[in-house]
Amino acid sequence: MVLYNYSTYMSALFEHLDRLFTWLSRIGIRFPTQTVRIVEINSDTARVGPAPGKDEASTLLVLLDFRSRALHEKRPDQLRAIDQVIGDLGREANKRSCFRVSREQLQRPEHYETRFDELLKEGFSWINLSCYGVYDNCVVVAVEVPYREDGALHPGCVTSVNLSGPRADVVSEGWRVDRVLLVE
Repeated sequence: MVLYNYSTYMSALFEHLDRLFTWLSRIGIRFPTQTVRIVEINSDTARVGPAPGKDEASTLLVLLDFRSRALHEKRPDQLRAIDQVIGDLGREANKRSCFRVSREQLQRPEHYETRFDELLKEGFSWINLSCYGVYDNCVVVAVEVPYREDGALHPGCVTSVNLSGPRADVVSEGWRVDRVLLVE
């Protein structure tokens, strides 16, 4: 798939979109449409999905109790181990959920170019371009932005733009984006 920017030069966003679709084409992924929409995903993007099961909630409560004791008793090894398990529980829950965005957040690439340039200049170590699926006859490409932690941004440094293809379950179910993204 070739994407064109009708200005006199190809913007950074269009260059990276071209890289994404060229790579996906080389590995045999064919898209049902050539129209693209961009959505930005960051730590503020809402997630929806099934609530944790009774066993997960009980486990989390016990872990939080153990964590409180380990913190009070100054046991750093136990704290690290408990934090790891809590993180694992969170990652599992995230796998069963999807991001929730408004229809207005799906932008034409030419309307997102300036914002993409801003993100590149902010100093993130990476940004991910990820193909999420098809919504309303448009391929949805997410610009995934990492969490902004103190000291994590390095303005003036090069930002790596990583590429991700669609999940296998999205492709096998007719490119339905709703496995990853709820558009309201």
